[in-house]
Amino acid sequence: MKKFWAILLAMMLVLSMVTVAGATEVENPSTDAEGFTITVNPKDDVDHEYQVYQIFTADVETNAGVKVLTSVKWGTNAKNDTDAVRTGDPVPDAVLDALKAVSGTNQEKLAEITKYWNADSTPVDTFASTKAAPGTSKKLTPGYYLVRDNQAKLEGKDGAATLLIVKVLDQDIVATAKSEKPSVDKQVQDEVGDAEKNGGEVNPEGWGESADHALFENFKFRLVATIPVNADYNDYPTYKLVFNDTMSKGITFVQIDSVKVNGIALKDTDYVCTATAGQKGAGKVGENQDKPSWTLTIEDLKKVMKENTSILVTDKITVEVVYTAYLNEEAQVFNASANSTDNKNSVDLEYSNNPNADGMGKTPEDHVWLFTYVVNNTKYANTAEAGNELEGAGFTLYDQNDRVVPLWKDADGNYIVAGTTKPNDTYTDVANNEMITEANGTFNIIGLDHGTYTLKETTVPATYNPLDPVTITISADHKEAAGGASASMELTAASTMNNKLVNKSGATLPETGGIGTTIFYVLGGMMFVGAALILIVRRKAEADEI
Repeated sequence: MKKFWAILLAMMLVLSMVTVAGATEVENPSTDAEGFTITVNPKDDVDHEYQVYQIFTADVETNAGVKVLTSVKWGTNAKNDTDAVRTGDPVPDAVLDALKAVSGTNQEKLAEITKYWNADSTPVDTFASTKAAPGTSKKLTPGYYLVRDNQAKLEGKDGAATLLIVKVLDQDIVATAKSEKPSVDKQVQDEVGDAEKNGGEVNPEGWGESADHALFENFKFRLVATIPVNADYNDYPTYKLVFNDTMSKGITFVQIDSVKVNGIALKDTDYVCTATAGQKGAGKVGENQDKPSWTLTIEDLKKVMKENTSILVTDKITVEVVYTAYLNEEAQVFNASANSTDNKNSVDLEYSNNPNADGMGKTPEDHVWLFTYVVNNTKYANTAEAGNELEGAGFTLYDQNDRVVPLWKDADGNYIVAGTTKPNDTYTDVANNEMITEANGTFNIIGLDHGTYTLKETTVPATYNPLDPVTITISADHKEAAGGASASMELTAASTMNNKLVNKSGATLPETGGIGTTIFYVLGGMMFVGAALILIVRRKAEADEI
């Protein structure tokens, strides 16, 4: 019997979410003869409710100065292999022998022990516990107890589900549940030159928490889940991951580019993605959605890794999802510095959080932010004053590589940076990509990316001189705001987002009274005097000949 309890003591364990770790028993002898307590110290920030089940009871005896448990009996929450509760009866030798024979993983040990636990019975105690205020059970008589999280209280929360076997002998017990949990990060790719600085080095591939892009321009998002691995990761018979991706109304999904585990690409059959090409975010601009726009599920990560022997495992598992999307016609556009909650894209991760049940934890959301810009232009005749707006001038926009920027026109008369496919029938083609000023002289260009552009006047109104090419600059710094609830964007001084373009009247000779006219008068007078002198000289010469 003493040998049995020595072996069972070696089997004591704590099973916690994701990283399954051993409990620590703190030497803190109690002088209270009525019993001893169990304290569970969570390391996460979730409110826990622990349930205490009595599996075995026993007497305490001292043998050679060492206290041991003897006379093992069924506890209040015990059952035998026929499910008949025999509280207070001696535990059969066959059960003790089976327990002594257990080896292997913690999960295998626990599977044998829990054969004798009536999970449907009422626990002998329930207590709350948090990281800030660790909870403690009532005083318990000597024996063996199973302590578990109330899974219903943890479902959908980012918390550690704990299951542990504790021996109560002659001291209070403190168990520390490790809580290394999965995490998820979302990033958006920008051109490296435009990528967020955010006080540090720019990612060499342009990945960050914010970016700016033209409307209908394809770009990439990246989702990265990190799963800590420790000695007890094998206690999970299966391990499920679900990426819940939430897009704002102004973002359209294109395709999944890759799904990798520790850098090794998975097959399409290793995961299930609910997104479809052309799918827009379901929520309103600037609002969170109640339901994810789409999900990507790996039903059993452990099975996928077992079947793909190229995947190497160290101290963590990294699952990376890269997909392509674009800003659509419903995206928020910006013309000035702003602190924005628009064009938001989010992700959270659901994950297996209990190796002994089907529970799922859920991480907090992680966000990224998108910016695109509108440049307002007004054409004037002679001076940039109200009433001088000039209709009928035509302009063409060129990018920094001197390529024409393709355009559509919407129902409101705005010019939209064009993609490959028009989003609706209200968008029309623009002949020769030339923007024509309205009666109020305006032509606004919506959906431009960060960069330098050249505006050239390609149709000049009659009687006016052509305008010299105009440089348009969009220069902005953007980053996720402190706390992650929004993103800030600040235009630099070089930006030209509102332009007044002035055409002068057609070329004429200088007006009367100008120096040019005076010159003409002087030259004309000199010519007249010269002619008179020539005539006088010629007549004198003719008289001398006579």
